[in-house]
Amino acid sequence: VALVSVHDLTSLAQLDVSYSLITIKLDRNHPSYLRNQGVEKTSGAVLGFLDDDTVIPSNWVSDIAGILGEHPGRIIGGANVDHQPQFRFQLANAIQEHPLLEGLKNHRSLADEEIEIGHHDLPLSNAAMTRETFERIGGFNEVANYFMDGSEFLYIASRLGIPIHLYRSLE
Repeated sequence: VALVSVHDLTSLAQLDVSYSLITIKLDRNHPSYLRNQGVEKTSGAVLGFLDDDTVIPSNWVSDIAGILGEHPGRIIGGANVDHQPQFRFQLANAIQEHPLLEGLKNHRSLADEEIEIGHHDLPLSNAAMTRETFERIGGFNEVANYFMDGSEFLYIASRLGIPIHLYRSLE
């Protein structure tokens, strides 16, 4: 597992985890640059991308490995649902998931174990794919606006016919 940031992460390397953990400190704070450099500086066959405020389930790594083992050509992720009880979080979720407003499928808990979605419905704050899929797309656009880099990446994936799926277990 590699953690990439513009901040010093050396203290995290001391964590007692059951896998190899490396930290990579870079000087340019653009998500596409950080993601691309993380891929370039590692050699794993499976790539997972998380934002620093994403809370993942304990089974996240093992579920991704299992799903991509069965479906290596997919880009996968989980819904981006905030379960905090405060009204402001509930209101934001309601706006994002309502079909007459944003209508995003990635902001509601899934009724089914998995669904295929469009390129606009996967939050890159919680996504994974094989290195081969990443390389087929060509990486992230390091010039694109912070809010467009992931959208462009997933748009290119959809144009290439790469299926994108949300999984309940990866929420």
